[in-house]
Amino acid sequence: MLTTPLFRPWRPIWNAQLGDATRRADELANERQKGRHTPPRLVDSSEIGDIVLALQRAQGRVSSPEVMQEKIEPLLKACVWPRWLLLEAALDHAANSGDLHLSALVLRTQIEELDALRIVATVLSRLEEGSWDGDDMADAMRTLTKRANQDGGAVGRTGH
Repeated sequence: MLTTPLFRPWRPIWNAQLGDATRRADELANERQKGRHTPPRLVDSSEIGDIVLALQRAQGRVSSPEVMQEKIEPLLKACVWPRWLLLEAALDHAANSGDLHLSALVLRTQIEELDALRIVATVLSRLEEGSWDGDDMADAMRTLTKRANQDGGAVGRTGH
């Protein structure tokens, strides 16, 4: 989703001073192109509201590994992608237009978004290991419910 060379309008100036760094940024953007471009699609998105409501009522506490794997893991994987992909598209637009202010705002927001991605990555790795702490899972579930509420239930309705 990131068009290379990044920040094309600024490249003549930047390449003179930062040639290696700008080439590396383009390499990273090209690597990113190999990744996900759409959010994962949930097979059964009809239960999202019920799952989120149950999590809210339980204050994010989940005692069943089966529920985590069958119901919550797919939601966790889907909930982080929509916002990240929109931010990536905004960064691409800002970079192509040469708008450094908008680029800085989008990058700052992406950095903030990394906190949510970190929480989801931690939860998923602990699920794979079979070791999960109730407090960590409660934090992750609060992140999930917050995301599901922010997007109005759109998690899982877009993508392939």
